[in-house]
Amino acid sequence: VFADAGPHCATDRRTRVLSCARLDGAWGLAVHEDLLYVSSFGSDEILAFHRKSRKFKRSLTGELDSPEGLAVGGDFLYVASFLDSRLVAFDLKRGGHRTLALGTPVEVDFEALAFVPGRSPFDEAATRGAAARAAALWGPSEPRETAAPFVDRLRGPEQLALLGNATLAVSSLHDESVLEIDVESGRLVRVLADGARDGRFAGPLGIAVAAPDGRVADAAGAGGCAAGRDPLLLVASYRSDAVTVLGDACDGSLSLDDDLLRGPTAIALDPSDAGGVYVSAYETSAVLYFNLSHVDRDAEELLRRVSICLLYTSPSPRDKRQSRMPSSA
Repeated sequence: VFADAGPHCATDRRTRVLSCARLDGAWGLAVHEDLLYVSSFGSDEILAFHRKSRKFKRSLTGELDSPEGLAVGGDFLYVASFLDSRLVAFDLKRGGHRTLALGTPVEVDFEALAFVPGRSPFDEAATRGAAARAAALWGPSEPRETAAPFVDRLRGPEQLALLGNATLAVSSLHDESVLEIDVESGRLVRVLADGARDGRFAGPLGIAVAAPDGRVADAAGAGGCAAGRDPLLLVASYRSDAVTVLGDACDGSLSLDDDLLRGPTAIALDPSDAGGVYVSAYETSAVLYFNLSHVDRDAEELLRRVSICLLYTSPSPRDKRQSRMPSSA
């Protein structure tokens, strides 16, 4: 076991101050230099462990509310704060953090025991418009932390993935979409996938980025996608039981399919085989491995499952599913 649930403490060598954090519901993972960062859903913080010694080193907090997905770009750690629908950027070198973007918060329906889209307590657009007019008259008075742009479609961010150095892909669960966000301004660049228009992207959770010159791109080309220069995005859609490949020159015509691919939640690319794709399927408690390396074969052979690793059987997967998915109402 790399890190146990519960409290973890460390003493700062310079200040000799003891600090503690609690790992409660480990969710997202990201590596930066010698540290592994783990988002703790229940304690609203990010814990950092040394990759080799496994010792707890420090924690990051920024008024997070149930943090989930993590992504590293340069010396910045990007965090998806689920319940308050915020994207937060931590500077791992100089310290400090800022809200990159904020959206409509997620609320808890205690009767249905489910997370549901919330309502903003004020008119975000009108409030920011008034602040801008006041700044034009009297000069800016708001701290940088409150200057993050409001992105209406950012509703329950789940997973993050860097698209090059300039933008971030974000799965927005309660908006049924995958968004592209500028990492400097925090503004919405475009909607990459829209589950309201295309059912294949209903309930987007896991996302991964594949290089445009790798075997996943070759398989995408064999599946009818034109070659492009930009990275390909793989999207795991929980409610549509699909993993779809997207790109500037690809309309999502290439999808992974299998009888056990039910409720996919996460995607990982195989570092030893550029055509290997791991997919976790929550509803069947399985991890599936697809191999897209054999691009000279027909499309059905390309998507054939190579192996399956059954992990465990959840006692009540659909009960847990209801707590994560949007209300049908």
